[in-house]
Amino acid sequence: MLEYRRLIEFTSRIHTYLLCLLLFFSLCYILSFFISLSLSFAQFSFFLSTVLIYLMLLLSLWILFSSIHISLMSSVVVYKPFLMSIIRLAGALFLDAAVTFFHVVSGPVSLCF
Repeated sequence: MLEYRRLIEFTSRIHTYLLCLLLFFSLCYILSFFISLSLSFAQFSFFLSTVLIYLMLLLSLWILFSSIHISLMSSVVVYKPFLMSIIRLAGALFLDAAVTFFHVVSGPVSLCF
C-alpha cells in the first residue's frame, strides 16, 4: 500500500511538471502572434501544446482513479493528489482554451502554407 501511495504522489509530481511544460509551450505559441517568430516554431509549439493536453488528461484520469482505488482499499483517504489533479487539469484546460482561442481568432496564419 505504501508503494502505491508513493507511486500516486510521484505521478502527481510529474503531472505538475507537465503543467509547467504546457504553460511554457502555450505561452510560446501565444507570443508567436505578438513577436516575430518563425512559422515552424509556432506550429511546433501548437503541436506540443496539443500533445501535452492529451497526456495531462490521461495522467489526471489515472491519478483520480488510483486515488479512489487506494482510498477504497485502505482505511486512509487519499485526497491531496485527487484535489490537486483536478486543479491542475482545470488549469490545463484553461490554457488549452486560450491556445485554441488564439488559433481560431488568428485564422489560418500557421496552417495554410
